[in-house]
Amino acid sequence: MPFQFVIKKIAVFALVLAILAVVWYVFFSDTLPRRDCEQAGQDQAQCWLDAVQDALQKKGVAAAFDVISVMYQTQPNCHDYVHFIGQEAYRLFAGGKDMELTPKTYYCAYGFYHGFMEALVQTTGNMQQAREFCAYADKQLSQQVVGTTAACFHGIGHGTVDGGDPTDWGDVEAMIKPGIELCELVAETEFQRYICSSGVFNSIEILSLDPKYRLGIVEKHPFWLCDRQPSFYKESCYINMIPALFRTMQRDFLGMAAHIAAIQEQGDEYSLMSLREPAARGNTYSVRYVVTEALFHDYARADLAKAREGVEVCRSLQDPRSRLACIEGLSGAFMKYGEPNVEYVKGMQFCKSAMLLEDEKEACFKRILSSLRLWYAKDKSSQVCQSAEDRFQQFCPTY
Repeated sequence: MPFQFVIKKIAVFALVLAILAVVWYVFFSDTLPRRDCEQAGQDQAQCWLDAVQDALQKKGVAAAFDVISVMYQTQPNCHDYVHFIGQEAYRLFAGGKDMELTPKTYYCAYGFYHGFMEALVQTTGNMQQAREFCAYADKQLSQQVVGTTAACFHGIGHGTVDGGDPTDWGDVEAMIKPGIELCELVAETEFQRYICSSGVFNSIEILSLDPKYRLGIVEKHPFWLCDRQPSFYKESCYINMIPALFRTMQRDFLGMAAHIAAIQEQGDEYSLMSLREPAARGNTYSVRYVVTEALFHDYARADLAKAREGVEVCRSLQDPRSRLACIEGLSGAFMKYGEPNVEYVKGMQFCKSAMLLEDEKEACFKRILSSLRLWYAKDKSSQVCQSAEDRFQQFCPTY
């Protein structure tokens, strides 16, 4: 056999192997952690955590989020995992390693920034560095997603409480005081101050689960702390105490909604919807409306299919003013907890459902379309908006 012919056969064989390797990598490599972890039984959560950590260490932040995309198919409750990516990313960043941010950091309710900023605040306490990182993240990603700054400042609030003075444990007001003061110092806008404070209250609610912090008052009376706050911070507190309300009232949604409807508010109370920049500028919502909406975000958190049965719950609420807030909450759950990068698909299907009344459809599309830029780049947001009926396109973002 001529030598040139042998060489040619070897070259062709090598080319075929290379093509097969590429095909395998593209179509099958990302299924390996899924197969391994699906077969891990009770150790499935640890398996996914190991896979995320391995990707982060070897290939970086973007690769870790690729694992999250695969994991979502079997483990949709992924906020804690991306929280972990944020914490580990900070350690890499602090160690002098390059860290390229990716738009995927919005996955799973922006938990990446919560973890990153907690680690930064607790490790260095350097508020100027925290502010600069938030500005850096916004500059890197603002053309793609616009929720980065909010998530970053929320993380600052988290970090101040989690790393607080142990001598304050048991005194909830003493525990939040340094965080609120820091939010007022570091924030440059009202919205940044608001969202930073949300991290403070969110952290208090989480710490209340651990007996060592002696926060039994949160479990017994979830809104006690919120009722005592100045107007600016009440809504932020109420929203972040909803998980404690879940535990106290054992998922009695009608009872919880009635509890929220009883919130006392003044005409000058702040609301997230009127502060959000610029998604809802010009809109005015009561604090009760926005807190009810937040409650029903979590109605369908574990199973988005439950949103359909949630519609009847919305219609049965004691306070009729809560019905549309409830519908907006169910709609928002699709965006907050849906499959990364395609959250809008099931959300829009829900909005189009024949079971919704006309004003409920409008509330649904309003919630999803007006918030698209929190999740997607301008071009994608525009494409999604164009797929909605003309009458709902008034809610599309213009920024």
